[in-house]
Amino acid sequence: NLAYGSERKAKIASAGAIEVLVALLKPGAGASAGAQEQAAWALKNLAYGSEERKAKIASAGAIEALVALLKPGAGASAGTQLQAAWVLKNLSRLNADIGDRMESAGAIEV
Repeated sequence: NLAYGSERKAKIASAGAIEVLVALLKPGAGASAGAQEQAAWALKNLAYGSEERKAKIASAGAIEALVALLKPGAGASAGTQLQAAWVLKNLSRLNADIGDRMESAGAIEV
C-alpha cells in the first residue's frame, strides 16, 4: 500500500487521490471488490495521524460510503468491510465531530 509514511500520505492527499478513493467506495461506482478493499485500505492509512487528512476524507463523503459498506446486504466483501471499519476507527480517533457525523450516518446501528 503506497499510503504509508507521512511524506507519501501528504503527496497522495495533495494530488487529489482522496476523492478518487472515496468515489470507488460509493454505491454504483462499479468498482470490483478488490478495488474497494484496496481503496478502503489506503484511506485507513491516510486517515491515521493527520487531522487535515481526516477532514478531507470526511468532506469527500467517505463516512456515508463506509457506513453503507458495513450494512447488512451491502454486498461488500469481508475484507472491504474490515478495512471500512478501520477507516472509521482512524477517522473518529480523538475527533468528536467526525464521531457525531458517523452517528448521523447510521454507524451506531451497524
